[in-house]
Order: sequence, then C-alpha cells, then structure tokens
Amino acid sequence: MLRGLYIAASGMLAESTRNDVIANNLANVNTTGFKKDGVAMKSFPELLVLRLNDTRNGMVGTMSRGTVIDEIKTYHGVGPILSTGRRLDVALPPEGMLALQTPDGERYTRNGSLDVSSDGYLVNTDGHPVLGEYGPIAVDMTGLPAGSLQIDENGQVLVGGEVVDRLRVVAAEDTRQLQKVGNSLYTLADQEAQLNEVTDYRLRVGFLESSNVNPISEMVNLITAMRSFEAGSRLVQAYDSTLDRAVNDIARI
Repeated sequence: MLRGLYIAASGMLAESTRNDVIANNLANVNTTGFKKDGVAMKSFPELLVLRLNDTRNGMVGTMSRGTVIDEIKTYHGVGPILSTGRRLDVALPPEGMLALQTPDGERYTRNGSLDVSSDGYLVNTDGHPVLGEYGPIAVDMTGLPAGSLQIDENGQVLVGGEVVDRLRVVAAEDTRQLQKVGNSLYTLADQEAQLNEVTDYRLRVGFLESSNVNPISEMVNLITAMRSFEAGSRLVQAYDSTLDRAVNDIARI
C-alpha cells in the first residue's frame, strides 16, 4: 500500500517540475532569442509481481515503481524572424550565436539587439560587450552623427564607412554542450568543449529572432500537467483514506 503512495508522490513531483518548466516558457514568449525547454520523464524499472505460495500460476503481472525527471532539454529551433527596422538589430544564422564578454567569462546569445555603451563599446541589452575578431568592439563616435554606426550583412561593424571589426559568431557541433545561465545567455556545460568559429555567415540587419515558444501548445501542455498533478493528488488522498481505515478501524477488529 505504501508503495502505491510513493508511486503517486513521485508522479506529482515530476509533474510539478514539468509545470515550472512550462511556466518559464510562457513567461518568455516575448523574450528575444529565447529557446523553449521540454521535460523528459522516465519510469523506474518495473517489478514482476508474484503471489506468495502459489506454485501453479502465481504471476500477477508487472508493477511500476514511479516516475522521475530524466532530462530538461532545450529546443534550439529558430523562432520567427521579425522586422524592427533598427540598424543595430541583427538576426543570426540558424546555428550561430554572438560571443559576449561578461564578468563571469565568455557567454553566448541568440539575442541580436545591440547598442553602444557610454564608454564607446558595442554591447547587448544587458550591457555586456560584444566580441569581434579582435576582442570587444570599440566604436568611436566622436564628432559623428548617430547614423554613422552600421552593421552589414557580413557582420562587419562600420563607423563612418570604415570597418573597425567583425562580429564573432560561433556555433556548437552539439547543442547539448550549451547550458542556459539566464537572460538568453549560454555557457558551455563542459568547459573542455569547444565552439566552432563561423566565418561564412549572413546576417539579417534590421531584424530580430523572437522566442520559439508556441503559447497555444504550451497552454495545452500546462493544462495536461495540471490534470496529471491533480490525478496524483487524488490518488494520494485515496491511499491516505485507506491507511486511516487500516489503522483506526481494522485495528479494532
């Protein structure tokens, strides 16, 4: 009886995690370059149940021992490309990511919304310097109009028509090497892994890649997860009621 209680509880814990992941996906529907996560579950190895002292046909069948989260996987499919008309917005090729310099080391992002910092560096929306082929990209706009800074489809950064650097774009051979660290940033899950430098690429200037989350699908998934959690909750209550009777009523007999 207690085994059934543990099985129901393990299912509730798994569905609770799944609910959190879906909620995070929905919260980032409008986050530029966000990639949705999915939950993979697996069951513990099943047991073969036999009746005691039944030598003829004692087989009852198999019994599950519960469910556990196997993996939280990020889906790296390309989201819709939307026009912004902004000269410092770039949509990256499907496999590419921009390299950034952060206080925690080098990080990578699909968010191509860029700007210029107060100290004259090309930065992302969080103020992290964007890396070019020669390091952080400095853009000296002294005495030049705002429109003098441009990025072309080849990733070249031009100030007043002069090329100052080229955006460094990298790609992972296996997306499982990438680990989310928040704010649409990634790091390498294995520090010994290497990213490939992408040299032959084309950007779409004046466009941004939106989140690849489908809100309708995620709402359906959320309802399914909630229903599964509720079913597990009702099962736990049923076992609790049965145990109550076993302790308080049957014990009197």
